[in-house]
Amino acid sequence: MTKIVFISHSSQDYRLANEIRRFLEEREIPCWIAPRDIPPGSSYGEEIIKAIEQCAVTLLVFTGKANQSRAVANELELSFARERVILPVRLEEIEPSSNIEFWLSRTQWVDAFLVPLRRRINDIIPIIQAVAAGQPAPKAPPQSVSALGRIEKIFENSIRYPVLTVTLGGIILIVILTALWSSVGRQEKLIQDNATTIALDASTFGLVTLTNGSNSSLKNSRNITATIYLNLKKVPSRDIQIVAKAKTEYKTFANVNLSHAIEPSLTEDVTAVDFTVPSSSTGIAVCMTAKHPTLGEKYTAEWNFDLRKPDQIGSSIAPRVFKNLGPNC
Repeated sequence: MTKIVFISHSSQDYRLANEIRRFLEEREIPCWIAPRDIPPGSSYGEEIIKAIEQCAVTLLVFTGKANQSRAVANELELSFARERVILPVRLEEIEPSSNIEFWLSRTQWVDAFLVPLRRRINDIIPIIQAVAAGQPAPKAPPQSVSALGRIEKIFENSIRYPVLTVTLGGIILIVILTALWSSVGRQEKLIQDNATTIALDASTFGLVTLTNGSNSSLKNSRNITATIYLNLKKVPSRDIQIVAKAKTEYKTFANVNLSHAIEPSLTEDVTAVDFTVPSSSTGIAVCMTAKHPTLGEKYTAEWNFDLRKPDQIGSSIAPRVFKNLGPNC
C-alpha cells in the first residue's frame, strides 16, 4: 500500500509517534514511520529519503525533544526541498528552535497540547486527505478547550506516561498518608491494624478454585482439576509449597503435593493441575505456603471445598491465613 504520511519524530518520542500512526492507520491513512518501515540491512538514510519522496505529507511530532533533534531537522529540510506539505502537530507549548524554524515558518500548525490527541487527529485527517488528492488543504480548527477535554487529556497522559503517573500518584498518596498519620494518635493505630488485616488477606497469595476433572472413569477415585492463580510474581517457585488434603467423615488422607505444577523459574499467573482423591471424600483443603510479600514472614493460606455432591464442587469458604502453619494444613 502506498504510504501517504511520513511521520517525523525524535527517537525518544517513538511511543507517542507510534500512537499517532495507529490513530491514522485506524482511519485507513497509511503511514511511514521509522524504525518499523526500514527493511533489515538497508541504509537508514536512503530509506528516509525514499519515504519522504513517496509520501505527500510530512507530519512532525513536535515536542521539546524533536525541537533539538538534528535528525528531525534533516527530515524537515528534505521534505521542504521536495516540496512536501509539512504538518507540525505541537504537543508541547514551545516555539521552534533555530534548527527547524526556517522549515516551519510557512506551515499550518495544529496545536494539541491542551486537548486529547485522538480528537486532534480527527481534525487533521481532512488536511491529509486533501493534500493526497492534490486539493487545497483546509485549515484545522483551533484547540477547543473544555473541562471534559482537560479531564480526558489528563487520563490520556496517565496512560501514555505510566511511570510519571505512578510517581505523582505515589507522592500524593504519601502526602495524604502523612497527613493522616500525624493527625491523631488513635488514627495511627487504626491505619496499622487495617494495613495488617489487608496484608493477611489470602488474595495476597492468590486464589485457588477446584473443578471436576475430565477423567470420570476412575474407580474408587475422583479426578479434580485445581486452578491456581498466583499473585506471588517475585517469589521463586522453590519457595512456594502447595498441597491438597482430602477429608472424609472418618479420616484425613495424606497430602497431595501440587507444587510441581509451578514453573521452576518465576511463578506464572495461572497454573492448572489434575490430581485424584478417594471417591468417598467429603471435602478438600488446599494450602499454599510462602514468605508473605508484605510482612516478610512465612504464612499459609488455606482454602476449603465441599465435595458432598458427586457431580459438582462447592465454592470455597472464606479462605484463612495462618502464620507459620506450614503446608500440611
